[in-house]
Amino acid sequence: MDGANIIDYLKWRGDLSFGQTPLNDVDSLILSQIIYIPFEGIVPSVRSTRTITLKNACDKFFNMYDETKSSLGALLPKEIFDLFRLAGESVRFGKIRLSRYTNKINHETEIQFCAMTVFIDELNEVFIDFRGTDDTLVGWKEDFNMGFMTPVPSQTEAVKYFSYVINRCLCENDSLKIRLGGHSKGGNLAVFAATFVREQAETSIQDRIECIYNFDGPGFDDKVIQSEEYMRTREKIKTIIPQSSVVGMLLGHEEGYTVVKSNQVGLLQHDALSWEVMGTEFICLESVTDSSIVLDKTLKTWIKSMDTVSAERFVTALFEILSATDARTLTELMTGKNRSISVMMKAYAGEDEDTKRMLKSAVRSMIDIWKRNIKRKA
Repeated sequence: MDGANIIDYLKWRGDLSFGQTPLNDVDSLILSQIIYIPFEGIVPSVRSTRTITLKNACDKFFNMYDETKSSLGALLPKEIFDLFRLAGESVRFGKIRLSRYTNKINHETEIQFCAMTVFIDELNEVFIDFRGTDDTLVGWKEDFNMGFMTPVPSQTEAVKYFSYVINRCLCENDSLKIRLGGHSKGGNLAVFAATFVREQAETSIQDRIECIYNFDGPGFDDKVIQSEEYMRTREKIKTIIPQSSVVGMLLGHEEGYTVVKSNQVGLLQHDALSWEVMGTEFICLESVTDSSIVLDKTLKTWIKSMDTVSAERFVTALFEILSATDARTLTELMTGKNRSISVMMKAYAGEDEDTKRMLKSAVRSMIDIWKRNIKRKA
């Protein structure tokens, strides 16, 4: 199965139930991709105790939407729809139950947050599934905010969601085992939620956690990774990144990580459907590429070179220019490419001189740091 991906894994492994062979890392990545499906009106909301099987959710979705005309945005592959259909038709995933879906996007409070609870009854396990960054510009701005702000709104929401859901799940089933996970920002949210979960009296939620999956998600600032709460959960974090990872190398990681082989190049390796699978495991490599190391050092040094006020000014100005196009998503921004560039140039020209100097200085600084790191690596 050299060169196979998680879709190929489902075709090969889909007839084996979780009762026959337990959840593995590849299964967890599949769940972290399925959460990108828009489940509004299909999976019961966060305040409901009702559930729906993945098979029934899949049937409902494809009755409601034409996958040939549907899109998850400019950066997420349409093949996720194929993955979802295969999962719904499979013995392995078809019977798992989905519940407590929530999707919050608010441009004023700058939050993009989505999560869902997955019950794997054959294993007596619950998987708290967090969505990564979607197509919305507000989602990307929140990612940029992570460079100088902790917590960002989605991290706070992740703690609230996990605390609310898991305490109620444990009231119904005290022996339930817990896993959390997500891809991209979803992985960061899974770690943050597990780290700062609000415990009920006499219930140690962190002790019940089996694993926290962070699939190519960013890390945290020093305040978080040096905290007692993080130290308690660190050994349960499983971080998995592709060999040219960018997103997954951002900010601080104290836990170890596994490097997997991708059939894509550069930033495109963030696409989890490009990660290669052999049997029930990822094809692993010894380390990330030199280009990943250089870019990682560049971004970390650049972020640390700016104080909080400067970083916030840069991000605010950058997204004000992007927002001048009236685009709400990356797809809208890229669809009207020529117009978007023209509008953004006018928006930049309209900024005051101090803001222009700040933007130029920040970009020049990043380029200079990158050049120095390239020379050191040569």
